Order: sequence, then C-alpha cells, then structure tokens
Amino acid sequence: MLPGEYSNLKQYHNDAISSNAVPTKERHIYIRSRYTPIQLPALDSDTVNFFVEHFMDNTGRPSQQKVYSFVLDPTRNSIRMEVYKLENIGDIKKSRVSRSKLHNISTTELYRHRECDMFWRRLGMRTFAAATGHQCVAYMKGEQDNLLNEIGRKVKILVSIVLTPTYINTQEGWYRLADQSTVTETGVPYKLIKVKKIKQKLFFVPRRRLTLNRGRRSRLRFGRSRRPQKDSPDLTNVYIGPWELRDLVSLEGALTSGHSVRYTVNLTNCFLMSGGGIDRLSFGDYVNTYEIYKDLVTQEITQLEFSHRKLIHGDHGFMSILKEIIVHSNSTVIVTVTYLLPASNHVFKQGQWYCRLYDFAQKDGSLKFITEPHKNVMPIKKFSSLLSLLQKGRLVRMSVDYNICAGARTKAISGGEITDYDVMESEKFLEVSMSRQLTSYRGYHKFVLNFVTFVFHSNGNVLVRATTMDSLTYMPYTSSKMHCNFGTMDDKGSVRLFYQ
Repeated sequence: MLPGEYSNLKQYHNDAISSNAVPTKERHIYIRSRYTPIQLPALDSDTVNFFVEHFMDNTGRPSQQKVYSFVLDPTRNSIRMEVYKLENIGDIKKSRVSRSKLHNISTTELYRHRECDMFWRRLGMRTFAAATGHQCVAYMKGEQDNLLNEIGRKVKILVSIVLTPTYINTQEGWYRLADQSTVTETGVPYKLIKVKKIKQKLFFVPRRRLTLNRGRRSRLRFGRSRRPQKDSPDLTNVYIGPWELRDLVSLEGALTSGHSVRYTVNLTNCFLMSGGGIDRLSFGDYVNTYEIYKDLVTQEITQLEFSHRKLIHGDHGFMSILKEIIVHSNSTVIVTVTYLLPASNHVFKQGQWYCRLYDFAQKDGSLKFITEPHKNVMPIKKFSSLLSLLQKGRLVRMSVDYNICAGARTKAISGGEITDYDVMESEKFLEVSMSRQLTSYRGYHKFVLNFVTFVFHSNGNVLVRATTMDSLTYMPYTSSKMHCNFGTMDDKGSVRLFYQ
C-alpha cells in the first residue's frame, strides 16, 4: 500500500488559485515523495525497508533521502518505524552506482535518532496512522550554540501521518520545552496524493554481514517476493491499545471504516461563547449517528457533526439534555449543551463553548477522541451476511456516502451503529432507521429531527428516505428520496457496512 510516488500538487494549486486564496505565509509548499521498497543487507532480515526520497522542486534532485525500516514492537503494541538519514546516495532509479552504494552501506553509516521513531497502528481496514513518541526532542541551531543557550534551543517534535491506499496526510509541529510556545506547526495537513504505483521491489544480492544486536524481533511481510505476501503487517494476533485520533482526517478514517470512536469533553478548558448555568461540564460517550461534510471544490473534509440526547431527573422534574458537537478541520470545536423540558421542548438553559481538540504535544485541549484499532473490523459483502449477522446479535455499523447516491441533495457522509431494524417480505428486505436531534435549522433557532430510513434490497440496492421535521409536531420541513447501492471497502458502493 505504501510503495509509490506521491505529490501535493493539487493542494499547492488550490492554495494559490482558489477564490478564497490562502495567505502566502500559510500556503503549502510543493512536495513530491517517492517510496521504493528495498532489500537492505545492512538491516536485519526480519524488517521491511523503504528508500524514501523527498523532492521540493522540479530539478529531479531529492532534498532528503532516508530509509524507513518497519518492525513489530510488541512492547508498544504497534509497528515501529525507524528513520535513517542518508547523504549523497544519488538516483537509485537510474543509476547502478547509486544502487550499489545503497546496497553496500554499513550499519555505522546509518544515522538514526531513536527517540524520534514513529509508531504505526491500524486505524481502518486499509487505513494506518502513525505518530512520534513523547521523547522526540532536538536542539535548534542558532548563532550562539552554547550550553547557556541550550535550554532555549531544546524543542519537542510531534509528527503524525495517516496512510490510505490513495494518499498520505502529514502534519508536524515544533514546540519549545522551556515555555511550551510554538516554534512552527502545520495548520492544515499536507495531503500527498498517490500519482504512481511502484510494484517492483529492488532486490540486492544478499551478503554475509555482522550487524548490531537489535534484539529479537517478530517477522513482518511487506511487498512482493516469490511467495504471496500481504501489503500490510498482520496485527490480528497483536494487541494494540487505545489510539488517540488527533485530527479530523483520522476521525473520518476511523468512523467510515466501522471502528468505534469514544470521546471525552472537559468544558472547563473551553471559552464560553453564550449562555451558561450548566452544571455538567465534563462528559463523554461513543460517537454514534454522525455527519461528515466536504468542500465541494477541493473535496477536503471540513467538519464533523454529531449529537446525543439523554433523559435525567432534575429539580423541576424530568428534563432532557441535548449535546451537539461540531469539529472543524482546523481542530476547533463548537459544543452546545441544551436543557429541555421534554413535553414542550422549552429551553430551560443553554450554553455554547469554543473548544479545541486535545494537543498531545502541549498537553492542552478539551476534547479527546479515542478508538481501539486492535478490534477486528470486517466488511459485510452480501445481503445474506448482513441479515445473518444482525440475527446473531453482532454489532454492525454503516457508512453512507451521499455524493455517489442518485437523487441526493446533500453532499455529506453519514453513518452510525445499526440498533433498530426490521426484516420484511420473507427476508427480501431489511429496514434500518437512524435519527439525530438539532437545536437549529438553516441558521434559525428551531428544534428539528433528522430522520433517515434505509431499505436494503436483496439485490444490493438501498432506498434511502431522509426527512427533516419539527421534533415536537413531526411536521416535515424537507424530504428527499435517494437511491444508493450496497458496497464494501474495495468497491465504489455508496453504502458500506462492517461488523465486529
């Protein structure tokens, strides 16, 4: 999945040409990267290695050359990626001399900053995420590089990567350890789209060697050889602990691949924008019914919306609490908490807060999202399988991309857990319903209910009816009918289902 050439040319052009042009200082620079699978004698035979080249211009000369070495790390329940810096290797794609130089490189010539190794975990069926460890620190170069200035030059580096079959998202930040101030950080992640696949692995003639003792390792199988191998490490027998989702792209990847996502909120760290008097300032739950929106031009994810409603015993009798959360691509979050009298939907009190996603580098923020990538999530490929799994009581989640549904008015992605279903007409149809309550409609203060039904046909078609109505009287404001189709992660189906 990783081998190939990647480029952010589309993002680079969008920053400068779009109607809402990005300021010059905030624009993404042009980057092209090439990941070539190699067999490297200098490293242990049980590692998976890639020769990585980063290009900053069109000269064809790489600005950086590295080796990424992957190995299972049972102590951290993840895959460790060791990054080795190289110099003056040349173009291994065109030059036999360069390939020979790389082949004959020794362990003493491979430089690596161990504290800045990255740790990969499976996020979805074909999605992986990585981040640096908490001990990744370095010293900035300055005019007065001496011991007296050493504390001020010490910085913590945080790098995160999301890998899918079609693109790589990267984000990086440098923070001073002395006062936790930001030296530099990437606001919007770099999105490098795969423009060319690299299928052939560069094999070298093996030679006997002495290597440094790196400890006993578990074997990985990556790339191609004479025997069929998977293009990603097998983690089914390795426990991977909870994984923090640090940006909107990671959130979208986990939700649309059928993983459970739990969130926690602490409003005491947020800015109160309006209202107040709310006594429940810390809460959490699973993200169930959600909606994801994209920019119509760039197709970049812009925001995630979800809400929860619960009934409580209050001092004035029964009350319901509606919690609405909107996560934006710049890591800002709007949280609205509303206390309602159930019979009339009368607002007893309401508060709205401006928050930020939790920053693990600066240990600051108010909203955390966590998933469990070790759970084996599998796609459902047939109608009969969906019916059988539900009747056996298995947990089933769905994701619907309305962009590729016929008759769709909305350009969103929605989904959630299937908890309410009916089987009809001798098991030829399956009906599922989902709903979400909101406190506003098209900018107006109204309490509405988004209600959607999905009718799965045994032939793979899915009829979707969506209605936005008054939550008290059920008077409809809008109604639409869409025709979608049943699919898996490997095809273009607009409705995808998964089970655990």
